[in-house]
Amino acid sequence: MSDQPLFIQQKLDYSLDTLATRNRNARYIAGYKIQLYTGTSRSELDAAKVFVYQTYPELDTYVAYNHPTYRLRIGDFGTRLDVEKYLNKLKDDYPSATIVSDRVLVSGALKIMDSRAAVKEDEP
Repeated sequence: MSDQPLFIQQKLDYSLDTLATRNRNARYIAGYKIQLYTGTSRSELDAAKVFVYQTYPELDTYVAYNHPTYRLRIGDFGTRLDVEKYLNKLKDDYPSATIVSDRVLVSGALKIMDSRAAVKEDEP
């Protein structure tokens, strides 16, 4: 009966190791993006991309085309708080921008969280 706690601990250690390995290899997580543009004009799409590159260089852009509609999504947000902060900034220039649930790159989400932490360090 004294072997029972040892067995449970070994199973727990194995499960945690397996989970850690899976997490280390994960490239994508469930998160959020901002859908900045939806329409049929390629020039408006390109203008929106340039705006993002110049104003928010830390955000990646994703273009999808399903004839005849272009769709521009931006960012890889891991948390609802992060995506809402950016959406509030973007609403003046793009009032139709919306938050969408999407698969996001782990590296992109971490980059956004790092930039948020850097801003907090600069605050008095």
